[in-house]
Amino acid sequence: MKKLTEHFCRRKLFRTPWLNQHLISDLNSAIQRANESQTSPEIDANAAISWLVQNKAESKLREALAAAVPLIRVDDPDAETWFAPHPSGGGNAVVVVSGLDSTGTVRMLYSNRCQRPEKNSCRFFTNDEFFYELKKCATNCDKAKLLQSVLNGSLPYGDYKWAAEVHDWSRTFQTMPVYVVVVTDGKPLLVSFPAVIHRARFCDFSLETVGEV
Repeated sequence: MKKLTEHFCRRKLFRTPWLNQHLISDLNSAIQRANESQTSPEIDANAAISWLVQNKAESKLREALAAAVPLIRVDDPDAETWFAPHPSGGGNAVVVVSGLDSTGTVRMLYSNRCQRPEKNSCRFFTNDEFFYELKKCATNCDKAKLLQSVLNGSLPYGDYKWAAEVHDWSRTFQTMPVYVVVVTDGKPLLVSFPAVIHRARFCDFSLETVGEV
């Protein structure tokens, strides 16, 4: 019981790097650029992150990542062994899909049970189509499959070469690749990056989850 308690206490602590706006990470840099681009249009910002910032949903994204990919500091004595990828979870990817429901509310669904996107789909999901399909999902497995389908359909609108590099970096850092998709009335918005924060990069591959924030 003591070991189990320590395990869950650790997991709670591992959430904090994502919630910290001041740590060095691709996510924090992208959010900062998106904020600055609102007053300085010449600043290049990712369209998906800009959408989240404009809709005041960046905190939702942080919560989703904190739940889906908890990280451990690299100087933790158990880091190298406790978080080494195991066969069942080493290839997992985090997919976060966000959009506006019929009431105009930002909703965000996430899962770390997804896999590397495949270029086998030329059909993307519009905002209304995504929430229509979401209503039909009866289980978390259905939701994870829907997120995978959204990612596969959105990949042609992102940088496929960069997506492959994100997976390579993720294997190097023993963490998961992250894909954030914003469904719209037109083509989707996509951004991807390895789940790495300065001095915190090993992730808990034993935790498989699906949720909404």
